[in-house]
Amino acid sequence: MSGERASGDGPNGGGRAHVAAAAVLLAEAIAVAVVVTRAPALLLPVRTSSGSTSFVVTQVDVGLGVIVPLALGALAHLFSAPVRGPAAAALGPLHWVERSLSASITVFLIAELNGIRELGMLVAIYALTSAMVLFGVLQERWTSSPRMLPAIFAAMIGIVPWGLIAWYEIAPAVVAGGGPTVWVRVLTVLMLVLFLVAGAQAWRSSARSRASMVLGVVLRSALAWGVAAAIIGGVGGS
Repeated sequence: MSGERASGDGPNGGGRAHVAAAAVLLAEAIAVAVVVTRAPALLLPVRTSSGSTSFVVTQVDVGLGVIVPLALGALAHLFSAPVRGPAAAALGPLHWVERSLSASITVFLIAELNGIRELGMLVAIYALTSAMVLFGVLQERWTSSPRMLPAIFAAMIGIVPWGLIAWYEIAPAVVAGGGPTVWVRVLTVLMLVLFLVAGAQAWRSSARSRASMVLGVVLRSALAWGVAAAIIGGVGGS
Protein backbone atom coordinates (compact mmCIF):
# COMPACT_ATOMS: atom_id res chain seq x y z
CA MET A 1 0.00 0.00 0.00
CA SER A 2 1.72 3.14 -1.18
CA GLY A 3 1.97 6.32 0.84
CA GLU A 4 -0.20 8.15 -1.70
CA ARG A 5 -2.89 5.52 -1.52
CA ALA A 6 -2.76 5.36 2.25
CA SER A 7 -2.99 9.05 2.85
CA GLY A 8 -5.28 10.01 0.02
CA ASP A 9 -2.84 12.75 -1.05
CA GLY A 10 -2.83 12.15 -4.77
CA PRO A 11 -2.31 14.74 -7.45
CA ASN A 12 -5.76 16.19 -6.87
CA GLY A 13 -4.81 17.17 -3.35
CA GLY A 14 -5.84 14.99 -0.40
CA GLY A 15 -5.87 18.10 1.77
CA ARG A 16 -8.79 19.51 -0.22
CA ALA A 17 -10.68 16.24 0.18
CA HIS A 18 -10.20 16.39 3.96
CA VAL A 19 -11.39 20.01 4.06
CA ALA A 20 -14.45 19.17 1.98
CA ALA A 21 -15.34 16.19 4.18
CA ALA A 22 -14.84 18.27 7.33
CA ALA A 23 -17.04 21.07 5.96
CA VAL A 24 -19.85 18.65 5.08
CA LEU A 25 -19.74 16.89 8.45
CA LEU A 26 -19.54 20.14 10.42
CA ALA A 27 -22.47 21.65 8.50
CA GLU A 28 -24.49 18.49 9.10
CA ALA A 29 -23.63 18.47 12.81
CA ILE A 30 -24.91 22.04 13.15
CA ALA A 31 -28.04 21.35 11.09
CA VAL A 32 -28.90 18.16 12.99
CA ALA A 33 -28.29 19.94 16.31
CA VAL A 34 -30.76 22.65 15.31
CA VAL A 35 -33.35 20.05 14.28
CA VAL A 36 -33.12 17.80 17.34
CA THR A 37 -32.99 20.63 19.89
CA ARG A 38 -36.21 22.11 18.52
CA ALA A 39 -38.10 18.82 18.80
CA PRO A 40 -39.00 16.66 21.82
CA ALA A 41 -35.93 14.71 22.93
CA LEU A 42 -35.69 11.00 22.11
CA LEU A 43 -34.47 9.68 25.45
CA LEU A 44 -33.72 5.98 25.92
CA PRO A 45 -32.83 4.49 29.31
CA VAL A 46 -29.73 2.56 30.29
CA ARG A 47 -30.53 0.06 33.02
CA THR A 48 -28.62 -2.16 35.39
CA SER A 49 -29.68 -4.43 38.21
CA SER A 50 -28.65 -5.32 41.72
CA GLY A 51 -30.07 -8.62 42.82
CA SER A 52 -33.74 -8.61 41.88
CA THR A 53 -33.90 -4.82 41.60
CA SER A 54 -33.52 -3.10 38.24
CA PHE A 55 -32.99 0.62 37.98
CA VAL A 56 -32.18 3.27 35.38
CA VAL A 57 -28.56 4.45 35.46
CA THR A 58 -28.98 7.23 32.94
CA GLN A 59 -30.86 8.22 29.81
CA VAL A 60 -29.28 8.62 26.39
CA ASP A 61 -30.41 11.49 24.20
CA VAL A 62 -30.23 9.76 20.83
CA GLY A 63 -30.68 13.01 18.90
CA LEU A 64 -27.62 14.57 20.51
CA GLY A 65 -25.77 11.26 20.38
CA VAL A 66 -25.79 11.09 16.57
CA ILE A 67 -24.08 14.49 16.43
CA VAL A 68 -20.95 13.10 18.11
CA PRO A 69 -19.77 10.95 15.16
CA LEU A 70 -20.34 13.91 12.83
CA ALA A 71 -18.25 16.18 15.05
CA LEU A 72 -15.50 13.59 15.57
CA GLY A 73 -15.25 13.02 11.83
CA ALA A 74 -15.08 16.75 11.13
CA LEU A 75 -12.30 17.23 13.68
CA ALA A 76 -10.29 14.30 12.33
CA HIS A 77 -10.50 15.61 8.75
CA LEU A 78 -9.58 19.14 9.81
CA PHE A 79 -6.59 17.83 11.72
CA SER A 80 -5.46 15.79 8.71
CA ALA A 81 -5.99 18.45 6.02
CA PRO A 82 -2.64 20.31 6.38
CA VAL A 83 -0.52 17.15 6.77
CA ARG A 84 1.45 15.86 3.76
CA GLY A 85 3.91 13.15 2.80
CA PRO A 86 5.29 10.69 5.39
CA ALA A 87 3.61 12.63 8.19
CA ALA A 88 0.24 11.80 6.65
CA ALA A 89 0.99 8.09 6.80
CA ALA A 90 1.99 8.50 10.44
CA LEU A 91 -1.56 9.70 11.16
CA GLY A 92 -2.92 6.25 10.33
CA PRO A 93 -3.55 5.21 13.96
CA LEU A 94 -5.35 8.52 14.61
CA HIS A 95 -7.81 7.81 11.81
CA TRP A 96 -8.47 4.33 13.13
CA VAL A 97 -9.01 5.65 16.68
CA GLU A 98 -11.51 8.23 15.40
CA ARG A 99 -13.30 5.58 13.36
CA SER A 100 -13.30 3.30 16.39
CA LEU A 101 -14.99 5.96 18.54
CA SER A 102 -17.51 6.91 15.85
CA ALA A 103 -18.37 3.31 14.97
CA SER A 104 -18.74 2.31 18.62
CA ILE A 105 -21.09 5.21 19.34
CA THR A 106 -23.08 4.43 16.20
CA VAL A 107 -23.58 0.75 17.05
CA PHE A 108 -24.30 1.67 20.68
CA LEU A 109 -27.12 3.95 19.54
CA ILE A 110 -28.47 1.38 17.07
CA ALA A 111 -28.50 -1.18 19.90
CA GLU A 112 -30.41 1.23 22.15
CA LEU A 113 -32.96 1.90 19.42
CA ASN A 114 -33.50 -1.84 19.05
CA GLY A 115 -34.33 -2.26 22.72
CA ILE A 116 -30.96 -3.23 24.21
CA ARG A 117 -30.96 -1.20 27.40
CA GLU A 118 -28.84 -3.27 29.82
CA LEU A 119 -25.64 -1.45 30.80
CA GLY A 120 -23.45 -4.55 30.64
CA MET A 121 -24.60 -5.48 27.13
CA LEU A 122 -24.22 -1.91 25.87
CA VAL A 123 -20.68 -1.67 27.25
CA ALA A 124 -19.81 -5.01 25.62
CA ILE A 125 -21.26 -3.86 22.28
CA TYR A 126 -19.26 -0.63 22.47
CA ALA A 127 -16.02 -2.43 23.38
CA LEU A 128 -16.37 -5.16 20.73
CA THR A 129 -17.09 -2.61 18.00
CA SER A 130 -14.10 -0.54 19.09
CA ALA A 131 -11.83 -3.59 19.08
CA MET A 132 -13.06 -4.61 15.62
CA VAL A 133 -12.15 -1.25 14.11
CA LEU A 134 -8.81 -0.98 15.90
CA PHE A 135 -7.69 -4.19 14.21
CA GLY A 136 -7.24 -1.87 11.22
CA VAL A 137 -4.08 -0.48 12.81
CA LEU A 138 -2.65 -4.00 12.94
CA GLN A 139 -3.83 -4.78 9.40
CA GLU A 140 -1.94 -1.82 7.93
CA ARG A 141 1.29 -3.11 9.49
CA TRP A 142 0.71 -6.84 9.04
CA THR A 143 3.24 -8.43 6.67
CA SER A 144 3.01 -12.09 7.67
CA SER A 145 0.91 -14.77 6.01
CA PRO A 146 -2.06 -14.98 5.84
CA ARG A 147 -2.16 -11.30 4.88
CA MET A 148 -5.79 -10.77 5.94
CA LEU A 149 -5.50 -12.43 9.36
CA PRO A 150 -6.24 -9.21 11.34
CA ALA A 151 -9.27 -8.58 9.11
CA ILE A 152 -10.53 -12.09 9.82
CA PHE A 153 -10.18 -11.54 13.57
CA ALA A 154 -11.95 -8.17 13.21
CA ALA A 155 -14.86 -9.82 11.40
CA MET A 156 -15.14 -12.50 14.08
CA ILE A 157 -15.35 -9.83 16.78
CA GLY A 158 -17.49 -7.37 14.85
CA ILE A 159 -20.25 -9.82 14.04
CA VAL A 160 -21.13 -10.25 17.73
CA PRO A 161 -22.76 -6.81 18.33
CA TRP A 162 -24.81 -7.11 15.15
CA GLY A 163 -25.83 -10.63 16.14
CA LEU A 164 -27.16 -9.30 19.46
CA ILE A 165 -29.01 -6.51 17.65
CA ALA A 166 -30.51 -9.04 15.22
CA TRP A 167 -31.70 -11.15 18.14
CA TYR A 168 -33.49 -8.16 19.67
CA GLU A 169 -35.08 -7.47 16.30
CA ILE A 170 -36.25 -11.02 15.64
CA ALA A 171 -37.00 -12.56 19.05
CA PRO A 172 -39.74 -10.12 20.20
CA ALA A 173 -41.53 -10.45 16.86
CA VAL A 174 -41.45 -14.26 17.06
CA VAL A 175 -42.40 -14.54 20.74
CA ALA A 176 -44.86 -11.69 21.25
CA GLY A 177 -45.44 -10.14 17.86
CA GLY A 178 -43.67 -6.95 18.92
CA GLY A 179 -40.17 -5.59 18.52
CA PRO A 180 -38.66 -2.43 17.06
CA THR A 181 -40.62 -0.09 14.84
CA VAL A 182 -40.39 -0.34 11.06
CA TRP A 183 -38.28 2.83 11.06
CA VAL A 184 -35.76 1.24 13.45
CA ARG A 185 -35.60 -1.94 11.38
CA VAL A 186 -34.98 -0.02 8.15
CA LEU A 187 -32.33 2.19 9.77
CA THR A 188 -30.63 -0.86 11.30
CA VAL A 189 -30.42 -2.71 7.98
CA LEU A 190 -29.17 0.43 6.24
CA MET A 191 -26.44 0.97 8.83
CA LEU A 192 -25.39 -2.69 8.68
CA VAL A 193 -25.05 -2.53 4.89
CA LEU A 194 -23.04 0.71 5.09
CA PHE A 195 -20.80 -0.79 7.79
CA LEU A 196 -20.10 -3.82 5.61
CA VAL A 197 -19.33 -1.71 2.54
CA ALA A 198 -17.17 0.78 4.49
CA GLY A 199 -15.35 -2.03 6.26
CA ALA A 200 -14.62 -3.90 3.04
CA GLN A 201 -13.32 -0.71 1.43
CA ALA A 202 -11.12 0.13 4.43
CA TRP A 203 -9.58 -3.35 4.52
CA ARG A 204 -9.10 -3.36 0.74
CA SER A 205 -7.28 -0.04 0.60
CA SER A 206 -7.04 2.22 3.64
CA ALA A 207 -9.17 4.09 6.14
CA ARG A 208 -7.65 7.25 4.62
CA SER A 209 -8.46 6.59 0.95
CA ARG A 210 -10.89 8.86 -0.89
CA ALA A 211 -13.52 6.12 -1.15
CA SER A 212 -13.28 5.40 2.59
CA MET A 213 -13.65 9.12 3.32
CA VAL A 214 -16.82 9.31 1.24
CA LEU A 215 -18.27 6.17 2.82
CA GLY A 216 -17.46 7.51 6.28
CA VAL A 217 -19.36 10.71 5.55
CA VAL A 218 -22.32 8.77 4.11
CA LEU A 219 -22.47 6.41 7.10
CA ARG A 220 -22.46 9.22 9.66
CA SER A 221 -24.98 11.23 7.63
CA ALA A 222 -27.39 8.32 7.24
CA LEU A 223 -27.52 7.72 10.99
CA ALA A 224 -27.83 11.39 11.89
CA TRP A 225 -30.57 12.26 9.40
CA GLY A 226 -32.39 8.99 9.97
CA VAL A 227 -32.67 9.76 13.66
CA ALA A 228 -33.46 13.44 13.03
CA ALA A 229 -36.28 12.52 10.64
CA ALA A 230 -37.71 10.10 13.20
CA ILE A 231 -37.61 12.72 15.94
CA ILE A 232 -39.38 15.22 13.71
CA GLY A 233 -41.98 12.59 12.86
CA GLY A 234 -42.42 11.58 16.50
CA VAL A 235 -41.19 8.03 15.89
CA GLY A 236 -39.35 6.49 18.83
CA GLY A 237 -37.19 3.45 19.32
CA SER A 238 -38.18 -0.03 20.42
